[in-house]
Amino acid sequence: MRPDLLTVDSKKLDTMSREELVKAFEVFSRTGSELVAYFSALEARIVELSRELERSRRLAAIGEVAAMLAHEIRNPLAGMELSVSVLKRQGLDGYQRELLENIHKGIKRLDIIISDILSFAQEISLEMAKTDIKELITSALSSLSHRLEEKNLDVEIDSGLSSGDGCIMIDRRYVERVLVNVLDNAIDASGEGGKLWITLWKTQDELWITIEDEGPGFSESALERALEPFFTTKTSGTGLGLAICNRILEAHRGRLVLENTERGGKVSICLPLS
Repeated sequence: MRPDLLTVDSKKLDTMSREELVKAFEVFSRTGSELVAYFSALEARIVELSRELERSRRLAAIGEVAAMLAHEIRNPLAGMELSVSVLKRQGLDGYQRELLENIHKGIKRLDIIISDILSFAQEISLEMAKTDIKELITSALSSLSHRLEEKNLDVEIDSGLSSGDGCIMIDRRYVERVLVNVLDNAIDASGEGGKLWITLWKTQDELWITIEDEGPGFSESALERALEPFFTTKTSGTGLGLAICNRILEAHRGRLVLENTERGGKVSICLPLS
């Protein structure tokens, strides 16, 4: 913007030629359009930031309430589990033992849900260290080897990284948790004898890991809400897995991206290089 072209006194205006007037008007018109576009973009950004702030406040409130409830529920659950363990040692018939086993499974399931809630609510404190991302992926796959074997799934790793080029500053524990969770979801979505693709590449500022399956892909609602806490399409899911993963990546100044491809579902993990 040039203020000298927007501010013209009356004396100068009288002496300006027609061509100069046209030029001044064109500059004024163009500058006005640029200002309108700028303020429209600024307004949209303000609305976006307001929504993000409201979402952060809402998630913080949910986390606090969930953590309180989880602590309150865990204590009686521990007593129930102890009672079931004592009863199992009694002389019970097969049907009675089966009922107790079902109760025990239910208690374990509730304990897993509570652990997820506490994980979502707790503050993420990172311990950054230089980590070989390819080695971390191998470790995550190793922990899921039994699940891959159960479904007879093949895994293809395509790394665009040269030797020693996959080292990055991250919190190993947390990022491995993200990898295990995303891979576990991909295994759930895959059919028997299918295939998973893991691709790695780097840009100037970021390292990307994509995990792709041959499943049905994400529904529209899942693409919009999958990173929200307590949203799930699974009958036995807590809806906190991807929400926790997203929190972990945000703490690393990274992000999680979900999309559909011709093959199936695709989840991309983005981590900053610095």
